[in-house]
Amino acid sequence: MLILKTVDELFKLSRVTKQYKIIADALEINLPGMFEEYETFDQLLGGNLKLCEAPEDLFEIEVIRKDNGATVDIVSAKISGYDCIADVAEYILGDASTGLGLIQLVTNNAGGDVYVVPELFWKRINFKKYVKESGG
Repeated sequence: MLILKTVDELFKLSRVTKQYKIIADALEINLPGMFEEYETFDQLLGGNLKLCEAPEDLFEIEVIRKDNGATVDIVSAKISGYDCIADVAEYILGDASTGLGLIQLVTNNAGGDVYVVPELFWKRINFKKYVKESGG
């Protein structure tokens, strides 16, 4: 998992990789200094920006079980058949064709960690279900 803590880290990556440019565009981080008031993603999103790069990264994404309100990782939720929800689940730029989705469980007043999930992993975690249920 690639964990980005500062806005500048994403800006630098967005200049060399299309995937990161799409993420930067979605967060409107496309000009140097545009987010001078937000140096870190913790300030902007209430947590870090985490980019899933391997199947094992998916185990870090937490969702809430509808039956008891407990948190569970998203992979175990699918394997066990738990009916779960996420606070935010949507396609980046509102478009599935970008091949990127994001999911967030709000864990504090400012938000929480935001996970970027490539299309390659959507079926493993039933991502489309989360998007539908969160209204994304």
